[in-house]
Amino acid sequence: MEHPTSARASSGSLGASTFMSIVARAKAMAASFGSAEQPSWCPECLRTVAVVMSQDDSVILELRTQCHDFWNACIAIAATPRSPDELRDLHSTFLLRVHACKLQHAERRVMRVSPENMCNVFFDCILQCVLTGLSFGDKAVTTRTKPNQRFNKPGHWPTSVADLFPRGRKESIEVYVFWCCQLFSIAPLYALHTLLRIARPIVFPILLEEPLRAKLVWALVESLEPGIPVEWPGGIAPCTKPEGWQLESWMASPPHQRRCTVGAAVLLDKLLYGPDFGFEDQYYRFAWGYERPMLMAILAAFARMQKSDDDLANLAYTMLASSAGSLCSVLGLPVSRLPSRLPERIRLEVPEPDLSDPNGSIPLLIYGFVVRCRTRRACANSECGLHQLLHDDNRVFQSCGGCKVMRYCSKACQKRHWKMDLDRLPSNTVDLPKPKVDAMPHQIACPVICDLLTKVPLTNARAFERGLIAALASGDITGLHMKILCSMMLVDPIIPALLKGSLHRMLQGQRGYGGDPWRGLGGDQSNIDWKLACDTKFITGGEHTAAE
Repeated sequence: MEHPTSARASSGSLGASTFMSIVARAKAMAASFGSAEQPSWCPECLRTVAVVMSQDDSVILELRTQCHDFWNACIAIAATPRSPDELRDLHSTFLLRVHACKLQHAERRVMRVSPENMCNVFFDCILQCVLTGLSFGDKAVTTRTKPNQRFNKPGHWPTSVADLFPRGRKESIEVYVFWCCQLFSIAPLYALHTLLRIARPIVFPILLEEPLRAKLVWALVESLEPGIPVEWPGGIAPCTKPEGWQLESWMASPPHQRRCTVGAAVLLDKLLYGPDFGFEDQYYRFAWGYERPMLMAILAAFARMQKSDDDLANLAYTMLASSAGSLCSVLGLPVSRLPSRLPERIRLEVPEPDLSDPNGSIPLLIYGFVVRCRTRRACANSECGLHQLLHDDNRVFQSCGGCKVMRYCSKACQKRHWKMDLDRLPSNTVDLPKPKVDAMPHQIACPVICDLLTKVPLTNARAFERGLIAALASGDITGLHMKILCSMMLVDPIIPALLKGSLHRMLQGQRGYGGDPWRGLGGDQSNIDWKLACDTKFITGGEHTAAE
């Protein structure tokens, strides 16, 4: 099976006869689908379709627009749970199906497969087809992750989020994790990575549930460095290798950059970043309790990999370095304390962990908050919070005509947010909101956001931090601006308590700071030196840990 990220032919590169043959075969397979529990397709025919189809965008586009049944059948088969006994029965069924197919189509060109791994080949191809349908080509649904884009183009598969989870969201995700744990292919890793990219608000919370999280961590560790001995919490590994398991040769080559390692690195990166990533799904929540097994596997894989002059080939190398740095930060482990047996280059290329708060300062908190609001595909009305993916109309949420940052599912929600809790705010807006205030009315916040983005562009986090401090020094951004911006974050329901606690400590002038930005304490914020407050770094105290 071709590696999902291998070089692909340009659109239209197949001959006309081959194009028609593959499209016709895929449509015939859709017509003879049968059931997801007892798929009747020939593994050799399926492999031929999967490999040839992935090489030409025109075939994919034709099937995406003209044969939804093929994709729906593939994803239904992929998302159906299987027991070991059922897989053994399917192996026998596939052997008979291949034999019958050879007799019926002796002249047909197919890619022969070994009879010893018929089930593995079949489900590897099924998952490859799912991956191709979702992410290959210029018009793939994975390219439509911006807030101003609807879920998919009309008439293109998948037509809705429901198409991604034919057996329900949780059960479908559980089956993908099951395939990851079978260690027969990297296609499940890439398929799960693709679902995270398309529907992170749905997929990520499910992956945090136990025992699913433990199983996925185990699969990632085994894929990063197969057979590595690690100490699991409680002394028991979450899973065991499947019967007859062995590292497939195509997953193990080349040794310095195994494809299974690359697939695991790509999925780890998507767990850390990606569309709809927000404050509420920090990396430590997935790694919590499994940091050391994961770090050991990442470092072992990283030590084995070799850097080259090819930026694309180095992508997994860079991703593993970033993941190692993130885990070192969670553990509070300086790179200098990594095992001495590791190559010296690891200490040079793994980023030194930042043991301060991940958002560091008030400007960085503001930057993260505004960027999240601008890119988050959900209603800004805190009483609603409906995500664009979950809306039945497959339409784009409209942004505020003033700040162009906040988005709303309806005019009613926008009107509600405009004056929400306005009557409960202090009349002079000098004091920060009282605890009983549930939201900052957008009527107050909108002009402040407009001023902020006009005077301090969102180029990147550090540039924004420097720009905001400079704007405070010049008077372009006032203390009132800062009070309102901080108030927005303190009452935002999405920002977790950890970050609100960081901000609250900054605003109260408590310990852990490089200086005292306050002229007076006792709850009076009118004397805040905002330039000094924004130039102060927050250091996580002993009572402030990742568990919070």
